[in-house]
Amino acid sequence: MKSKCPSWLGFLLTVVLVPTGCSDTPEGAQALISLAPSSLTEAQVTLQQLDRLYETDPEAAREAVRKLRPKLDELNHLVARVEIAPEHFVEFYDPQAGGILIAERAPIENGRLLRDMDVAGHSAVELYRRLTGGATPPEALVQAEARRESAASSRTHDPTALEGFALEHVGPPGDDLPSVTQSWTGTDGQLWRDTVCFKSGDRSDCLPNRTGNGGTASNAKTSFAELAPYRGSVTMRRSYDNVLREVWPIFAGEHWWFFQSSATYAPCPSWQACGTREYYLRNHQWDVIDGEGDGYHFATAYRWNCSWIACDARP
Repeated sequence: MKSKCPSWLGFLLTVVLVPTGCSDTPEGAQALISLAPSSLTEAQVTLQQLDRLYETDPEAAREAVRKLRPKLDELNHLVARVEIAPEHFVEFYDPQAGGILIAERAPIENGRLLRDMDVAGHSAVELYRRLTGGATPPEALVQAEARRESAASSRTHDPTALEGFALEHVGPPGDDLPSVTQSWTGTDGQLWRDTVCFKSGDRSDCLPNRTGNGGTASNAKTSFAELAPYRGSVTMRRSYDNVLREVWPIFAGEHWWFFQSSATYAPCPSWQACGTREYYLRNHQWDVIDGEGDGYHFATAYRWNCSWIACDARP
């Protein structure tokens, strides 16, 4: 419901000034929201405040998120971003625990660009070059991939081995899954079940038409998640091995796709060429927060009864 209070927004350096009530006093009329959080924990507080702002002034909240984005990118360890079209991005993250997280986000009308075969088991540096028509990749992305390759060359079962990430498969119409070409709405619960929710896996959760906070978690080799708000704004939170790794603000009209794999090791002695690798069982967790009063479609799946590359297949 729209507030009857005046709706206005003012920016000063890294602080956003927003209305919080109808009091005539400065203390009751406004609050400060930091747009320079120093940790992911502080960033979650900022996103909670911006979620409340979205209820009274969506455009002001979106503008605040645009100003927050550089700091959020830093906290999430973004190393490269490619703009495919307005508001449609492919992003490369180096979570520092190892591996490279690749995420695609877009208005649902744009459809999906990447498929699992584009990224799973392939070079993120080469993907960047292909997306940009041959541009030189940022040094941070090159270094992140070098660390990933160094970890993958390990020949022993090492509990400190690094994570690996890719994207799950969503194809064009007629290619495994139908594509939705218009924004999700609250009446699309059955469509979400039919076209997005995972059909198998060792555990799968189909969660259309949700409100409030929600999430799933399991010890797994790989996990999959999709999120599309249709009313309001929410925050997606990813944790791995019981440690918070990233947070993202997600608005109505957007659709985000994620795939996460556990760390890997070579299941053979150092003197033997395995030709394969294996995933650890690690805790994977996907949470939607700041969802009170909002509406969203959500789906997750987890796999552990699988081996190596077979674990990457979309359930």
